[in-house]
Amino acid sequence: MNINTTICIVGGGPSGLLLGLLLAKQGIDVTVIESNGNFERQFRGEVLQPRFIQLIRQLNLDTYLEQYELIKLSSGDVWSGNRKVLSIDYVTDTPEIPYAIRIKQSVLLQALYNLAKKYSSFHFYFNAKAKALIRSSDETTKGVVAVIEQREVTITADLVVGADGRFSTIQRLGNFQYKYHTYDFDMIWFTIPAQEMHDFGIQFKVTPFSNMIAIPSTPTKLQIGFTLKKGEWEKYKENGIVTLRNHLIEAYPFLKNELMQLTNFRPFVPLQAKTFFVNQWYKKGCLLIGDAAHCSSPLGAVGLSLGVETATVAAGIITECLRNQDIEFKKLESLTHIRSSDILLVHHMQKMLTQLFIKNPPFLKKGVVGIIPIASKTVFSKLAKRKFLLGLKKIPIQPNQIFTDNEIMKGSFYFTN
Repeated sequence: MNINTTICIVGGGPSGLLLGLLLAKQGIDVTVIESNGNFERQFRGEVLQPRFIQLIRQLNLDTYLEQYELIKLSSGDVWSGNRKVLSIDYVTDTPEIPYAIRIKQSVLLQALYNLAKKYSSFHFYFNAKAKALIRSSDETTKGVVAVIEQREVTITADLVVGADGRFSTIQRLGNFQYKYHTYDFDMIWFTIPAQEMHDFGIQFKVTPFSNMIAIPSTPTKLQIGFTLKKGEWEKYKENGIVTLRNHLIEAYPFLKNELMQLTNFRPFVPLQAKTFFVNQWYKKGCLLIGDAAHCSSPLGAVGLSLGVETATVAAGIITECLRNQDIEFKKLESLTHIRSSDILLVHHMQKMLTQLFIKNPPFLKKGVVGIIPIASKTVFSKLAKRKFLLGLKKIPIQPNQIFTDNEIMKGSFYFTN
């Protein structure tokens, strides 16, 4: 079986799907292959900061997305033990986008897919794994060999895009090199019922055990995550669930009854908090975007936003190349430079947070927590927070990338989960 397409996107996550949608909107033939059998995702990018909403508004997709199941989060608190050391107020900090949102990734992906599938130039395959790159004699990528529903398929394409995440097959097959690559800690996630949430916002908690975050998952569930230094998760599992459960109850005593129901480690999902930046994201017919090109740690919950921003810029450049009949996509070489300032700033800030709150010994971390109330009031701190939450500047959007209300209505097939 052979498939001929203009653009082949490997990976049907947020970055890959948004890129596919934006290209299909221009009438460009695009094929997206996704290794999973559905859109279900566990604990990946489910809190979206104002910079994501800012981009969606620029594309005129904010009202469309709000038709789906999501929770708006207008505030958050940082606690040290039983003492609140900092309040986060999006209304004050980012008044132009006065909230973050919590949306299940399966819902977000379905929303993007529902809009994309209205375009006849958009093609999508589940259970499709990239196996090899097709290369010409001068090492130009000409497509991929994939296994789709257990059948080997040759997909020829003018451009292959690796949007397949931090463990990217396309990154490996294309022999892309890192500018830097670090892995200092794991983020462990789980969800529990919580009937007494009321107006529970985002809650960060610094404890001797860990740095923790609790986020409403649904009106009756909480998603909780905690950091552990690399290698510590295996030690906790060796010690048994009781030790971990006691630490969690100490941090969240109002959830004692719910936490006592944790009798094994099955509800916990570890995420390796890798941070890396690939030197050059484009090589002769092959492009990396999202976590395949620039992976961020979970700190601050901005990795997904950075990925869809890169996808949007890439869509504009790809469209321009095709209209100018640039079959070598030479202008894509500029994508790394265009996006590097914003991403490197986020990575630098995350590195500082990792050092201060994860790698520091407990007595130094306690000292850092003590100065948070004062440091947070400085002009520098407020400016840094805005740049982190909103980006250095808005992503440049081309007029033809903005969706009309008519396009959105024709493409809407509402989905709930």
